[in-house]
Amino acid sequence: MSRDPILRAFRGVIAALVLVTLADNFLGRGASESAVDFWSYFTNQSNLIAALILLVMAALPSTSGSPRLRTWLRGGALLYLLITALVNQVVLSGGLADPILHIVAPLLLVIDWAVAPPRDYRIGIGLTVTWLAYPLVWMVYTLVRGASTGWYPYSFINVSIHGGGAVAANLLALTVFVLLLAQLVRLTGRRPSVA
Repeated sequence: MSRDPILRAFRGVIAALVLVTLADNFLGRGASESAVDFWSYFTNQSNLIAALILLVMAALPSTSGSPRLRTWLRGGALLYLLITALVNQVVLSGGLADPILHIVAPLLLVIDWAVAPPRDYRIGIGLTVTWLAYPLVWMVYTLVRGASTGWYPYSFINVSIHGGGAVAANLLALTVFVLLLAQLVRLTGRRPSVA
């Protein structure tokens, strides 16, 4: 019996959980936090991206569409939520964070990837490099917006607190970390699927 309907339902549940959590957090944000500030957090963006990708995966059979595109989307979603989880735990010391967005959703995507790794497209190094586009764009956006508003979503990227040199070092270290994490996603995605 095909596991495809079960996997699709699982992905739909994850997507719904993330979207409900994001909506609840957005509606419950403090009066001093603008909508732009809320959506400037990598956590909120990465979870929204993952939820939308999961919704597409839940709606379509696993045999539909381009295997390369499906693999790229799934791997990217997993990578971005791993960044969210690990940066929160290591860099931000697991501060007052939403457990759904920082722990549960990333863990569920790891389970999804482990149970059903890409079986019809082997991930190449070139594909993993393209996953870096979003985190790099987020870094540039955050620095440019922070320079004009004085507001930064995370302390480690706050030039006002740490200075340009320290922030550049932080972002370089983060980029190397993301590259290594992308390779981990790539290598774990090359296993034969059990699904």
